[in-house]
Amino acid sequence: MPDDISVLPASLDALPRQARDAGPPLAWAIVHPCDTNSLRGALEATASGLIQPILVGPLERIRAAAAAAGLDLCGIAVEAAPHSHAAAARAVALCREGRAAMLMKGALHTGELLAEVVASATGLRP
Repeated sequence: MPDDISVLPASLDALPRQARDAGPPLAWAIVHPCDTNSLRGALEATASGLIQPILVGPLERIRAAAAAAGLDLCGIAVEAAPHSHAAAARAVALCREGRAAMLMKGALHTGELLAEVVASATGLRP
């Protein structure tokens, strides 16, 4: 909890505006966005100026999800990974490399992502 409660928005409706006002959007690694919901959420956040996405996962599955939902991936960065475990590992590596500031979970099990986040040799542990 912030020391100064006044930095919190009065309502959740104000949160996107505050995020946009805070500065340019941060790069987010979207892990295995191979379903309509996770892909649409990432692209809507991009269109709102909230994030700069890097989609990480199987390219053909991401493209298929986009086509099924009528979503345009033009101009969106994609890091190919053959499956969900590899996507989680690559997304964490993007954070370690400083190319992404945040992770967003897509269509994979939470444990798959968290295993990579907490891995002692390659994760995001201090």
